[in-house]
Parts: sequence; structure tokens; C-alpha cells
Amino acid sequence: MSWNLNGTYFENCNCNSVCPCTTSALTQPGDHERCHVTFAIHIDSGAIDDHDVSGRDPAQEEYALRGVRSLTSGEDEADGLAPGVSHHM
Repeated sequence: MSWNLNGTYFENCNCNSVCPCTTSALTQPGDHERCHVTFAIHIDSGAIDDHDVSGRDPAQEEYALRGVRSLTSGEDEADGLAPGVSHHM
């Protein structure tokens, strides 16, 4: 699959300040026992394979127990994903 996207990325979570997960490359846990985060992008221009996706606004909302790094590692940790949380965007 080939892709090229240009746009603006948004991320917001329920941490007290800047998300420690993002600033620590997922080596530090979030501020709360449960993470509630939204990822979104406004695509100014772009294509996935040969499909134009310009002007789209995909978003994903995650709700996970502490241990958000499981979202990217795919490992099953005791403090990992809450039931029903998706591993992909």
C-alpha cells in the first residue's frame, strides 16, 4: 500500500498537561488510571494507493487502562488495553 498525506495532526488526552506517553516515546504511563485519547488529522491533500483522500478528517478515539504503550506494541500486558479497544487506526 502506498500513501502520501499532507495535513494537520491533532491529539488530545485526559492527562493533566502534555501527554507523557507521547513525549517519552511511550516509555512513561499516562497521568490517570484510564487513558481517554482522541487522534485526528485534517488531510489537506493526499492519496492512499490511487484513491484521493484530500479534504477528509479521519479520527479515532481510544479508551484504555494504564499501559497505553500496548496500543503500539501489540503485547498483552496485565495493565494493557481495555476490552474492545482497537489496535489500529
